[in-house]
Amino acid sequence: MTAGEPLAKQPARPPDLALAAWIIIVYPALRLLFVLGALAMPESAGALAEENLPAGLVLGVSVLTSLLPIACGLAILAGRGWGRIVYTIGWPALTAYSWFAVSFEWMQLLSVAIYALVVYVLFQRSATAYLREAAEWRAGRSSHPGRGEDHT
Repeated sequence: MTAGEPLAKQPARPPDLALAAWIIIVYPALRLLFVLGALAMPESAGALAEENLPAGLVLGVSVLTSLLPIACGLAILAGRGWGRIVYTIGWPALTAYSWFAVSFEWMQLLSVAIYALVVYVLFQRSATAYLREAAEWRAGRSSHPGRGEDHT
């Protein structure tokens, strides 16, 4: 293949990148389910009142902090480089409220550890190469309709 020629097929996704993307998708989904379940319990209203947090705010922030990483994980699986950038910057920005709004929980420490590990994987050479090749593959497909597609 010569320089500038589009890739014939979509590049292979590194397994560690795929695992990191699935962690990005599954962890916030489980956390959201946990929050929804907790908000349905009567004793949660008392706990939220003690923390001076309205249930609607907790639900809204939980949905937002769950949907953004899920979208980022899906983008990474699709070979979109913006997913890792938005996740790397967005997750700390969106979850910073929990460090100040509620009392410390060990789950916060677990979340930070998972975040650090996932970001480490997202910026490995193999991940960067895959995202670059996926962008080149998409660019080649869009500039040459029908080229590089497998019709079998």
